[in-house]
Amino acid sequence: MVAQPPDWGYSGIDPKLMGEFERDLGRAEATLGRNEPLIRRTLQDLNLDTSRLTAMRELGNWIGATRPELRRRNDTIQAVSTEWGPAAPGGMSPFDEVLYNGASGDADVYAAAAKLSELDPSSEVDEKTVAQLEKRRVTQISPRR
Repeated sequence: MVAQPPDWGYSGIDPKLMGEFERDLGRAEATLGRNEPLIRRTLQDLNLDTSRLTAMRELGNWIGATRPELRRRNDTIQAVSTEWGPAAPGGMSPFDEVLYNGASGDADVYAAAAKLSELDPSSEVDEKTVAQLEKRRVTQISPRR
């Protein structure tokens, strides 16, 4: 039997692994932020070049800027699996990049659109879906405290 090539068009997220990845990036960010100044000071005390440490600082800044987006993506896929149905087997859940961008990264909008996209255009929306949509509409309208 010959192994099948991967589906390069598939996009998915394993919520557990994404959570661990984001957490570990947080640790890396903290380590870089804590140690870069110490390394810089030590090199300066020894009159050595510190210009290459800029890359270390930039990496820490990139991680800090990237982590919120990873959390939003993970929240999005969890909103689909926890609110709208069971998670996919094996931990990996499909993730539609185009739909995510169309939903402006809003987990609730993405989850609702993903559920509605599963429906046949001529079918009726079931009561659970209507209830979830209504719950989100009320949440979006209600002032947050």
